[in-house]
Amino acid sequence: MPPNPYPARLHALIARQAMVIRRGPAERVAACLRDMATDRVTLGQWLKGRIYERRAAISPDGRHWIYFAATHKHWEETGGTWTALARVPWLTALNLWAEGDAWSGGGGFMGRHTHWLNGGRGAMTGASRLAVAVAKSPLGAQRNKECLGI
Repeated sequence: MPPNPYPARLHALIARQAMVIRRGPAERVAACLRDMATDRVTLGQWLKGRIYERRAAISPDGRHWIYFAATHKHWEETGGTWTALARVPWLTALNLWAEGDAWSGGGGFMGRHTHWLNGGRGAMTGASRLAVAVAKSPLGAQRNKECLGI
């Protein structure tokens, strides 16, 4: 059997724990948690879609993460793309912002209870289950509401 021309790729977001995003095979992605003290890896959830790892961040305490994901199913409530705030290593959103395109999305953390959104174009869907403050991007100017520094 010939080698896979598109092997799985790993991306890590590191705080007190490491959030590992596994891309592949094909259009599937897995969210995993690596405990830095014990080196134990816990599988969170799989998504048939894409998580944009460069638009994701883990909170300083390692308990939550924010990510931008896409299935590109435009008929869904989110328009096919969304930013979510979830507990690691899960994909289930505590807070969800529908985006509808890939021009913005994702974000980062400024502290344990404060995060910022890349663009902030998305509208919060449903009820927020985690009370956190949303701040302005610390990375500088935005064009068309997208942070150019992310």
